[in-house]
Amino acid sequence: AWQSLQKLEAGPELQADQAQATSADVNALKRNITVARAERSYLLAVTAVGRTPEEAANRANAVVQAYLAEESASRAVVAQRITDELGSRLQQLRDRLAASERRSEEYRQQKNLVSTADNTLVVDQRLASAITTLSDVENRLTIMRARHQQILTGDLSTVVALAETTEQARLNLLANRRIAAREELAELSRQLGSRHPALQNSRSKVEEVDALLEAEFAQIRRSSETVLSQLQQERDDQAAVVEQLTRDSAASRESLIELRALDAQVESDRRLLLSFETRSREIGEFARIDSANVRILSDATQ
Repeated sequence: AWQSLQKLEAGPELQADQAQATSADVNALKRNITVARAERSYLLAVTAVGRTPEEAANRANAVVQAYLAEESASRAVVAQRITDELGSRLQQLRDRLAASERRSEEYRQQKNLVSTADNTLVVDQRLASAITTLSDVENRLTIMRARHQQILTGDLSTVVALAETTEQARLNLLANRRIAAREELAELSRQLGSRHPALQNSRSKVEEVDALLEAEFAQIRRSSETVLSQLQQERDDQAAVVEQLTRDSAASRESLIELRALDAQVESDRRLLLSFETRSREIGEFARIDSANVRILSDATQ
């Protein structure tokens, strides 16, 4: 500080000679400088003695400037040291945050914890859709069971009503043929003897139509049974899907607990990093701010 003082009060032609201040020079300067605080205040008055009034004023002003320069340099050193320490810590915190985010994302992918825009897990959406599909299949199966039972036990009119369009056409055709064949048989039975060839031929026609109708009924029953079996298999398959998705959903909810803990760690690391970054910026500003709040009220005069 005293070297700074000598440089400040000396002209350019003397600064080279004063580069190395001796102990005697410092002591001599101390005897010519007086610093006193005004009573009940924080004001400091710096007075100096010199060979001339101008030299005395220069010395007093130089003391103040030297003090301010040293104070500023000291703050800059402290700020730089803290900034360096914070810089190292900031990198550690950035690495820590990156590791936390990586662990969270890897766990999310490993457990397939994929969410939609409304934060609903995809597995839960798939489960809801599968349950809806299962309900639809079960409704169709219930209707098909009732239809199949009616086909097995119903009369011709019932079967015709339940049959498909193409089946209805064939059944109606055969039913009309049977009616005609039976009317013919009844008419011939009244006119001819039981052994008459025409009567026997008419009986054969009735039996033929009955056989065709029975074959058509059997085909409709087999077709109905096939559809029923397919629906039962579809129901069983869909029930298995719902069961598996239910287990997956339960496992996902358990995994969410661990994921929330990982996400909480990420958020904690992020807040800590933000706090240190803010502190680092504040320390950077410290070196440029006169934190000592030292002001010169007036320069020394002759």
